[in-house]
Amino acid sequence: MISGYYFAPGVVSGNVTLGSDLSPTLARIATQNRFTTTPDAAGDYALYLPQATYTLTAALDYHITQNTPEFTISNQQFSYIYNFHLDYLSSPTGLAYSGAIGDSLIYLTWIAPEPGTYPVQGYNIYRKFETHPYMLIGATATTSFVEELSATGLYYYYVRAVYAEGEGAPTDIVSVEFPFVSNGDNEIPALVNALGINYPNPFNPTTSISFSLAKAGQATLKIYNTKGQLVKTLINTEKSSGNHTVVWNGMNNEGKAVSSGIYFYRLDAPGYSKTRKMMLLK
Repeated sequence: MISGYYFAPGVVSGNVTLGSDLSPTLARIATQNRFTTTPDAAGDYALYLPQATYTLTAALDYHITQNTPEFTISNQQFSYIYNFHLDYLSSPTGLAYSGAIGDSLIYLTWIAPEPGTYPVQGYNIYRKFETHPYMLIGATATTSFVEELSATGLYYYYVRAVYAEGEGAPTDIVSVEFPFVSNGDNEIPALVNALGINYPNPFNPTTSISFSLAKAGQATLKIYNTKGQLVKTLINTEKSSGNHTVVWNGMNNEGKAVSSGIYFYRLDAPGYSKTRKMMLLK
């Protein structure tokens, strides 16, 4: 007897693959009662177990945890094979900030993860001030966020996508000194013209479209069908510089719901034009 077990050992073995470029050696294979191992560089693992009933879990940060059915190590069956594939919950990319000298608003923007098996439900924004710990400071369904700063010092930010299965991997961290200054390494990036990826996509019946303008001026945001016909004019007015978000409810200019299909949205602003594709799926 060893720690209450009759030690006529069995073994569970298999292979672990990942939906990311990380090494499978980082994954953890564990039973519900303290027995653990890690795969080798090829993803192969073997875990020797005393006679008892188990479930086995394979886990790695920012990946989908996988569990085996319950199994029993006994004299009648002492060997099992379980393979795991841990899908990756992707991070947003291209986290950037912008602002204006003498202003207290900081604008964060990022690029949505590539569409995959697990749809993004939104984004959580985390911030650290000086040496304080990171805190969740906001959530949004779009790929932009605005915060008003007050305390003088160094701020750090990162963003994580939210999935039904949990939070995904974080973006790279950006740091910014406040008040904004314009001298060498601490120069605040200028506001830029940009048209974001609509969220959600596919959508039914509403979707949010974010964009930013480097300068105030006349801006139009229009939706077209695959024949190039105008479906809806969302914006046709003077807009201030900075980040903006508009929601399309799936209606055309006559107030009628449009059919499922591919649509294009186009932003026109002084010196800038950009078109993106989206799908309405009913």
